[in-house]
Amino acid sequence: MAHPSIMVVDDDAALLSAVTGLMELHLPDVRVQPFDSPRRALAQFEKHEVFALVTDLKMRELDGLALLRRAKALRPHVPVILFSGHVDATVAAQAVSVGAHDVLRKPFNREEFITALTLALNTYALAREVRTRRLMTARLGRQIENLGCRIAASLHRPNTIRRIQEQVSTSRQLNIKSVATLEGSLDRLWHSAQMAQARLEEAQQRLLIRQQENIETCLKRNRD
Repeated sequence: MAHPSIMVVDDDAALLSAVTGLMELHLPDVRVQPFDSPRRALAQFEKHEVFALVTDLKMRELDGLALLRRAKALRPHVPVILFSGHVDATVAAQAVSVGAHDVLRKPFNREEFITALTLALNTYALAREVRTRRLMTARLGRQIENLGCRIAASLHRPNTIRRIQEQVSTSRQLNIKSVATLEGSLDRLWHSAQMAQARLEEAQQRLLIRQQENIETCLKRNRD
């Protein structure tokens, strides 16, 4: 899997470089994409997956709140962190109501900044996993529903497999009956053959007796 990507936006080149370097140092497995133009950053944000967006609040081309609104309209699940040198409670509440993941004051504490980034990355990863599981669940639900429709249809209309099974069953029953009939015919034929053999032997025996009687009669005549 590709490394997660974080987009950082600030029109102050020096601060942009410092924030980018801090992120690359403490988050080596994260790909940092720096932008000094919020409009170019927004165009890139629309085209490619980003795990988190970090932006300055005060910028000339497009302020952080406007960038936050547009980013949330495009990808509502991506956490957005805003930072500024002047953050009051009203601005922070407004940013959070729009959907900001966090609002940090600069110069911010390094550990606080890295912790906020790590939490944002974990939040996005968890949200992406939830979306993936929901898609899989929805797809599985559609497959189960489709299978249920097929099963219901098969109860009212025999399908090809059922017809084949019925034909095989009928053929098997016919074969069983044919074998039974053939065996009965063979038994009767064998019984008839045995009776015929017995009658033949009996006829041969009578013929031998008659022949013997004829021979004896002829001998008697010759003697007389």
